[in-house]
Amino acid sequence: MTLALSTHERLVSALGRLPIATAGIDEEFMRNQTMLAGNMLIDTANALIESQTARRLRDFEFARQDLQAITSELGPDSVPFEKILVELTAIAEEMKGYALSGNVRASIEKMIERINERLRAAERRNFLPPGTEPESLPHSPETLAGDAAGLRAELRAGEFETPVLDSLVDDPASFELRDYSALADELHGVVQ
Repeated sequence: MTLALSTHERLVSALGRLPIATAGIDEEFMRNQTMLAGNMLIDTANALIESQTARRLRDFEFARQDLQAITSELGPDSVPFEKILVELTAIAEEMKGYALSGNVRASIEKMIERINERLRAAERRNFLPPGTEPESLPHSPETLAGDAAGLRAELRAGEFETPVLDSLVDDPASFELRDYSALADELHGVVQ
């Protein structure tokens, strides 16, 4: 699938104005920071033009917000960026259809909640009085793996790489407690 020509042209036009706006920044440090953020935005936009997926849209949005944060500190030098950022924000809004669906996001949040419940239960085991029988941990790896299989398919379709989730689905029996924190971090990274 390719972007509609008008969206593509608008994106290229806005990105083409970035180097000119950046060159007008007086302070060298801020010019360099803005150039780095602008280059990251251009790279993510080129990837998004190549293939419109949820991951690439998320990366583009992150880079756009990073540039917006940096340019908000420029004072009068920020004026040329305002119109560019308004245009890029409008383009990103038009492309929301490529983002993860609300159902997928809800599934991720539910998975994170279950992971955190398991981690809290494991932590409570450390504070049991001697001789107390620990409660069983909720959300076994096998249960989570069953829930994660469909989620993995959705994330793969969006071009997200999820090696920890993959290891849970592929071999839940070898999934260890320390892996849960890594999985929660990985899933947080997807929904940021």
